[in-house]
Amino acid sequence: MTTSGGVFVGLLVEQNAERIILRINNIPTPFAAKDISKIETLLTNRERYEQYRAALDPKDTRGRRSLAQWLVSVDMFPEALEQLNEILRLDSNDAKAAEMRLVVQGLMDLRSKKPSEAPVRTTVEQKEPKAKPAQFPVLSAEDINMIRVYEVNLSDPPRMSVARNVVTRLLEEYAGDPLVPVSREGRDALYRRRPEEILELMFKLRARNLYGEVKIQQDPSSMRMFREQIHRGWLLNYCATTDCHGGTEAGNFWLNTRAPNTDATVYTNFYIMEKTRVRATRGEKRDEMVPLINYANPAQSPLLQLALPPENSLFPHPTPNRPGKSPFRPLFRDDSDPRFRKTVDWIASMFLPRPDYRIDYIPPRPPAPAIAQQPGTEGDPRDPGAPPLVH
Repeated sequence: MTTSGGVFVGLLVEQNAERIILRINNIPTPFAAKDISKIETLLTNRERYEQYRAALDPKDTRGRRSLAQWLVSVDMFPEALEQLNEILRLDSNDAKAAEMRLVVQGLMDLRSKKPSEAPVRTTVEQKEPKAKPAQFPVLSAEDINMIRVYEVNLSDPPRMSVARNVVTRLLEEYAGDPLVPVSREGRDALYRRRPEEILELMFKLRARNLYGEVKIQQDPSSMRMFREQIHRGWLLNYCATTDCHGGTEAGNFWLNTRAPNTDATVYTNFYIMEKTRVRATRGEKRDEMVPLINYANPAQSPLLQLALPPENSLFPHPTPNRPGKSPFRPLFRDDSDPRFRKTVDWIASMFLPRPDYRIDYIPPRPPAPAIAQQPGTEGDPRDPGAPPLVH
């Protein structure tokens, strides 16, 4: 520290009664000794490493990962590799640590090469293209429109449209049904009806082959409630985190987290929930596979019960037993929680009896964690603490 209050950090090269020289950014920088008020000797990187390592909880994988990142930044690759190996010993499913270990091993391999073996530098440095994450299959626009059609509340219809040629097909294909007008005046009047009235006629005729021809431009009220109060309100930041059902440890219940506000993600996640079954561990249905969403008794839905404190739940959430992972924390304090009640209201708002959307979509399974692909890895890559869900 200088007498004027300046602070400089560098490698001490020379110190005598007249001057002090520090190497700062590899440049020798002299200071007059009379201008220096205080000199502090900082710990070496090795000493700092020993301090950090001694202060770590032996099972703190997140802290070890941060330490490994710092070790890489100061070129202490063997020590970084040691920490990453310890993380993977504690949790063989830690994909981030596995990926970082490959990077560190590559850096060590480069450093061990002789100068003649080093790759030739070109004017533009070529970088290895980063592998893209596995694509999460989502519902098509046609699938989403079909769900919207089935969930339309005719007393509160969303914006929609029906092309004139679709009305013509309706008149031709269902001619002879008492609900279809036969007079010219009646047929002309049908062309002038509001889209929701034409859709209502389709429902009465059960003209399923024409449902998809009705274009719904907005979420029906029930799906708008799902999007805003459930999907955005708590599902994504509670169930769909990378350590739970949004990552490689999702088990059989994997939710999409990319582009979270898009129709594709919102409706795909809804459909996955709609098709998911969970094994009951208590009550009269014990050991039976039941729907994740109980439309007949919304408050008893496993979707809600799994987020309650286990001691008060009909479907208690399993307690994760994974080193370095946070314990299960309930989302709802009890069934009076506002988010619990809003979810009950949403389930109750959905169309009954539940329709068959006739969508050809198979919910995906998450890719195996990266470390599970390495030769010699032992153990089941699936998360033993995940809820016992199957589709």
